[in-house]
Amino acid sequence: MPENEDIRCVASPYASSSTEGITTPVLSAGMKHLILERLEKEIVCKLSSGSICYRRRRVPGKGQSGKKRRRESQSIAEAAKAMETAESVVRSRFIVGINQCTRMLESVFKHRNEGQQQNAGLPLLILLARDVRPASIIAHISIYARLLNIPILILPGKASVELGKAVGIRSVAAAAFLSSPGEYTTVATSVSVEQEWKDTQTDVDSFIKYVISKIPK
Repeated sequence: MPENEDIRCVASPYASSSTEGITTPVLSAGMKHLILERLEKEIVCKLSSGSICYRRRRVPGKGQSGKKRRRESQSIAEAAKAMETAESVVRSRFIVGINQCTRMLESVFKHRNEGQQQNAGLPLLILLARDVRPASIIAHISIYARLLNIPILILPGKASVELGKAVGIRSVAAAAFLSSPGEYTTVATSVSVEQEWKDTQTDVDSFIKYVISKIPK
């Protein structure tokens, strides 16, 4: 199937009368590279374990006065706390892997069927790699997304490897972005830590909005 054609997101054995014919347009190769670049620079770079944007911080020098050294140590500790806060936000709102996405979608679907309200952790966007084989291993994700009215973005080409590279692992077949809890609930050690939390939430929301706007109609 040419890259510019729609991908059939419903594969047998998942096809049924209620889901037959679900299709999702595939993103262009050029736009895929732009989105993956933004993902890496704006979202993944906040994960210190990914080492993509990690920078070793300078340790206070021995020649400094005790007072100056204490001030710098406090500054470094505060910066480290801000980095931890940003990372925790990203990890709570960005999940990768078929199993993780499936568990999340099953939980949301169960809560909805039982009439339970879920305010945080709701899926806002799902990314799927088009080169996953067999396609049936991600077909259920497409069905859940359609039933829950969640936008899907299909990445063309060798997307599983490229998406994996962007997030710092070997390959990724599926990923999802979740909603924010809405309020900063942890007692902040400083204003800068709380501001980092707000800024990171804004960065994630901005990225989600950007990607959704690029989904082919």
